[in-house]
Amino acid sequence: MASTFFTDYQTQIVAAWLNDVNNATYSFYNAQGTTYGAKGNNTVNDQPAIQAALNAAGAAGGGVVLIPPGTYKMSSGTDLVVPVNVHLFGLNYMVTNLLFSNTGNCVVMSAQLNNSTAAHNKIRGINFNNQNLSSTGGVIVNVGGSFVDIEDCLIQGGLYGVVFDQTELASIDRNYFLGQLSGGGSVWLVDGGDHSPAVTFTGGLAASATGGTLTGGWTGATGTYNLMFTETSAGGYEYRSATLTHSSTTVTWGIPLVNACNATTTAASTGYTNRVSITRNQFLSPSGVYGIIDDGGSVHTIADNNFQSGVQAIRCCAPGPIAIKSNEFEGQTGPMITFQSTTLAGTSLGANAAGPVTISENTFIPTASQNAIQFISAGRATLIANAFSSTYSAAASVAITSLIFLDSRGNEDVNPYSGTATFDFRADAYTSAQAVCQRGMSFANGGAASSGTVSTTVLNDYEVGTFTPALSATGNTFNYATQVGTYTRVGNFIWGNIRIQLAASGNTLANHPVTITGLPFASNNSDTYVMGPVVWSAFTSSFVSVTAQLAPSAATLTLFVLSAAGTSSVATTLAGTDLHATNQSIIQIAFSYQI
Repeated sequence: MASTFFTDYQTQIVAAWLNDVNNATYSFYNAQGTTYGAKGNNTVNDQPAIQAALNAAGAAGGGVVLIPPGTYKMSSGTDLVVPVNVHLFGLNYMVTNLLFSNTGNCVVMSAQLNNSTAAHNKIRGINFNNQNLSSTGGVIVNVGGSFVDIEDCLIQGGLYGVVFDQTELASIDRNYFLGQLSGGGSVWLVDGGDHSPAVTFTGGLAASATGGTLTGGWTGATGTYNLMFTETSAGGYEYRSATLTHSSTTVTWGIPLVNACNATTTAASTGYTNRVSITRNQFLSPSGVYGIIDDGGSVHTIADNNFQSGVQAIRCCAPGPIAIKSNEFEGQTGPMITFQSTTLAGTSLGANAAGPVTISENTFIPTASQNAIQFISAGRATLIANAFSSTYSAAASVAITSLIFLDSRGNEDVNPYSGTATFDFRADAYTSAQAVCQRGMSFANGGAASSGTVSTTVLNDYEVGTFTPALSATGNTFNYATQVGTYTRVGNFIWGNIRIQLAASGNTLANHPVTITGLPFASNNSDTYVMGPVVWSAFTSSFVSVTAQLAPSAATLTLFVLSAAGTSSVATTLAGTDLHATNQSIIQIAFSYQI
């Protein structure tokens, strides 16, 4: 079918994307054909021709606009508008190039917010390049759409690469982001107010070939606004940058509205940037640029991406749930992922608003002084099977300022900083209702699992291990048949067992107190622990009981014996001469304490 109307390379475009379009009622519009006349020679302004093809597809109720290989100069200085149910396809981003120099947005799609009728848009296989180094807009912007897909594109320049504002059931897949401007981001998920400020207008709308004017009922201040106009007959929003020109009465715009009709209100909605998937993209962000700014909505999936350079890979304050999975992070100048309570524009969403979030199976390669993940203000988070790979000297891989709950399991820190912590738990950030549980953290060089002050309400490690206990006493020499120590650590609690058996020869015993050294962790600095039960045999003396005591901030047990029962009996320290030099004395202890 396609070969009847298009040259071979246009047939390739149709063949490549037809399975996804999959709608026999769709027509194909060749922007470079005789009907619309785009040249693709980087000389003439091709934007009117491409817009005409898009408008024709929109007027027909939907269609596929094809842009063959070429470099298309887009010099109108206004939005290229993609109507509802219209798809825009190039062959691939290496050969189909659209060059803009816009101060504002470049490509805009819009639809009625939360409409029960889906507003399909797909954009594929095109290099979008905004060469204006003072741009304050997005390269591709969608407001209020559903089933919106941006795929296989190279997206260059602009303050933002892709903006989804109150967009649902959408995907950003297999794209290459490059050269966004400092202070912006490659992807901005925004939920209404920060991008399309809530303003109210009631009155008539008139359109002409060159533009139009709205009058009456304006309540916004003088300035530039991103507006959405409700189309009562067409059932959708048309999105424009508009400038208030007469105090508080008039709004003007530069190009006609598609399917224009009477306008009713222009208030932005919130809570609708939902079910968005960002997968298999390459983010090569310049200094000062964010990879993904997640400022609103819920059910966001960020998976299988590569983030290189930029100020942060992901800046998140969305209420979630959010899944960050199987990504690679490297080269950022600040924390790789942050969770915050305010949007990039400064809108407060409330303390601990971000999340719940699951961060799993990612690889982090931070610098020596860089946090991989920073919870500045977040709700609930789960970290599973992540790998942190760096030599830390001044920063923990995960830092927490304020977090309601963290469940961490099966993560690996190849080089925990200073031989100590991979997690920086700050006790003053927690209340009695808050807790952290970390399980299965693996350290390649044996570092501990926490640093700083750890609240007793925090469980931040699970560990099972062995150690070698030994007897120590002045003037004594001990030769062993058995030295076995095992322990389990959960958070700051330690449980374990000790078994020591002397050999039948090689022991020199003297009358001095005996201690057991080699415990795996020192106790906390405030409590003395009495261990038990203690089982003993083959001593030279008869005792009613033997106990072990652990002093504060110590990793050595002192042994005490009681020779007789009764209230007048006094415990004394076990001496070397209480053991037997040849009968293989045995000491077994079950112990528990806090660190």
